[in-house]
Amino acid sequence: MSEDKGSITAKLHRIGHQNVLAVADTELIGRILDNNGVPFSVNGSFYGNEAISEDDLLILIRSSSNMNIIGELAIRYLLEIMTIDSEDIIMIDGHPHIQIYHIF
Repeated sequence: MSEDKGSITAKLHRIGHQNVLAVADTELIGRILDNNGVPFSVNGSFYGNEAISEDDLLILIRSSSNMNIIGELAIRYLLEIMTIDSEDIIMIDGHPHIQIYHIF
């Protein structure tokens, strides 16, 4: 991601035999969003704290069984590389969010 158009952060969590990938627009890290009265924390310990390149993000996406993604840049990149039903994208405090699960 070039700095002039913003950046994305990501962190891969290994839980048993599954890899859960958390992805967020870097500008959202540390913010607590309002999800219809329920706080939604975009926490760096879950989403990561450092910007990631598109190439590295693609590698993480390919190795993930589940994904949790928030932010306009992150969702836009995902839409470029995957087929996603727009009905699966929800808005949290004005920011697009999606969860993708691979069912075994």
